[in-house]
Amino acid sequence: MHALLSIITLSLLSGLSPAAPTTIEPRGTTPNNAGPKVGLAVSDKYLQDLRDLVTGQTRVSWYYTWELKESPVIQAANPKAEFLPQIGPHDLEQKDSDKPVLATDSAEKLRSLQKSGSKRLLCFNEPNIQVADGGTWMVPDVVAKYYKHAIMPLQKEGWQISHPVVSAGQPGLDWLGQFLTACKNLNGGADCPADFVSAHWYGPAAGLEDWTDKLHGFYQQQASFGGGGDRLKFWFTELGDPEAGQQGRGTDADNQKLLETARTVFSSKPYVEAYAWFGATRRSKANVYTGPGVSLFENSGKLTTLGNMLKSG
Repeated sequence: MHALLSIITLSLLSGLSPAAPTTIEPRGTTPNNAGPKVGLAVSDKYLQDLRDLVTGQTRVSWYYTWELKESPVIQAANPKAEFLPQIGPHDLEQKDSDKPVLATDSAEKLRSLQKSGSKRLLCFNEPNIQVADGGTWMVPDVVAKYYKHAIMPLQKEGWQISHPVVSAGQPGLDWLGQFLTACKNLNGGADCPADFVSAHWYGPAAGLEDWTDKLHGFYQQQASFGGGGDRLKFWFTELGDPEAGQQGRGTDADNQKLLETARTVFSSKPYVEAYAWFGATRRSKANVYTGPGVSLFENSGKLTTLGNMLKSG
C-alpha cells in the first residue's frame, strides 16, 4: 500500500531479543552482519521526525518512498542510508505500444540516483489492488510488457531489479503467477529475471512465517529461481498490523509482537535480506486504514516503543 492500507488486502490475510544497536554502515551493507537490513517505508518525505530514526545508534540503513524521489530529511541526516527508487506506470512512455519505454525524466532521475549510490530498483506497487485502496491495479499481461521492455534493460545499466510487488495472500500469488507466465511468453520462453523479490505483510504476527514460506515456495517452483532459492533475495518492504488496537481486535502491543516475530523469522531464513516497517508517521496522522498502532512516532514527535524497537534492529 501507499498512504492508505487496503481493506481488501486485510480481509485476505488470515522471539528474538532486539539486536545490539550499532552505528549505521555504508550503503547496501548489513551492520555487523546482525541479520536482515532494517528499513523504512516513508510516505511523508519531509517529516523532520525521520532524523531520529536514521542517526545515532541505529540499525535503519535503507528506505524508499514508493517513487523516484528521495527524502530530503533522511538525505541530509544520513546520506549513507540507501535509497530504493520505485518505478510506477506514470514513469513510462508509449504505454499503449508493444515496446513501452521509461519516460525521459524518469530515466534521467535513475541515472542521477545511481551516481549517488542507489543500486536496487522496486517496481509497480501492488498491481493486484485497486488504486482507491492503495495499489496500481494493472493487468498482468500489461505489466509483463512494461517489465520486459522498460525494466529488464536496466539490469544492463547495473541496476538490481525486483518483480512487481503484490499484496500478501493467495490472490497476490495468483496475480504474480499470471505475470510470470505472460513475461515468459514475451521473453522467448525464459523466465523474466529478477535480482530480488519485494513483498508485503499486513496482519497478525502468527501468519508472517506461513506467508514467507509460501512466497519462497512459489519461487522455488519457478525454473530459473529454484534450486535452493537463496540466490534470489527477499525484501519485505511493508510490514504492519493496522487492525490491532481498533475494530475490536488486539492492542497496540500486537505490532510490537509482529516486529519481534519478524526479527526471529527473517533472521532464520537466509534468503530474507531486508525488511521495512510501514508506519513512519505520528499517531495523529493514522486513520482507519493505517491504524495508530503501527506509528513510529508519538504526537510529540518522539519515538514510540515500536519506533525505538525498529531503530535498535
